[in-house]
Amino acid sequence: MPFRNLSGDRSESYFSDGITDDILTDLSRYAELFIIARHSSFAYRGSDLTIAQIARELGVQYIVEGSIRRSGDRIRVTAQLVDAEIGNQVWADRYDRELTDLFEVQDEITSIVVNRLVGEITRQHYRRSLVKTPETINAYDYVLRALDYVWKFDPDGNRQAIAEAERALVLDPGAARAHAVISWAYLHFYNNGFSDDLDAAADKCADAARAAVKADEREPWAHTVMGWMHQWIERSTGRALSELDQAVSLNPASVYFLGAFAPFRTRMLDGPRRRCRNWKRR
Repeated sequence: MPFRNLSGDRSESYFSDGITDDILTDLSRYAELFIIARHSSFAYRGSDLTIAQIARELGVQYIVEGSIRRSGDRIRVTAQLVDAEIGNQVWADRYDRELTDLFEVQDEITSIVVNRLVGEITRQHYRRSLVKTPETINAYDYVLRALDYVWKFDPDGNRQAIAEAERALVLDPGAARAHAVISWAYLHFYNNGFSDDLDAAADKCADAARAAVKADEREPWAHTVMGWMHQWIERSTGRALSELDQAVSLNPASVYFLGAFAPFRTRMLDGPRRRCRNWKRR
């Protein structure tokens, strides 16, 4: 929804609309989210309808709304995420900033809000996926379960992650993130010696990484696992950096992709001799 301008000056609406536009644009980077277009949501500016009614008319589950108040050189932005299906507030926060650079502040707040929103929505969907019946579960639910398992970094977790991701692919063979999870799990097997056949694990990691990128070139997870595969299996740091850079460019504010990219950039800055020693496989 368009963020409300509480500054008492209608000329300040450009800033509140700008924040809303930036949030919409950045949210659209996430392929798993269906985002209503600006002209549809802005049509409800000043509407007397309830959040639940607006959500039903737009066909969405969540509503993001907020406000902006500017006073002199200070600005306060509030934002909240509402689950319209059950009628409760999922998340809310407030941001106070000095207006030293208008666009810099706008970019900073947009980045923070978007990543918090996506994190909260993902968390809500993961909780729902755990209690869904087999008849109602979908491919994305299986992907969320797979991601939870792969974060455990142990052999059993990796096997469970692969199983859940494969269930997702049965329902949606083009689920790029499911392929990415499979690649990531096999990379764990390869790098940590969790498999009796490391060559087979490496091949499966590479195949799944390529399948992920082929399924959706806009999926950051696909480029991330492709980058890891290039580095840890093919020993090609240049190609790894190119893929990880692509992942960050697709979602420049995500802690996941920035975190995946950071160690590679650090090694590059460390110098070739130290980099070669540190990258040597255990």
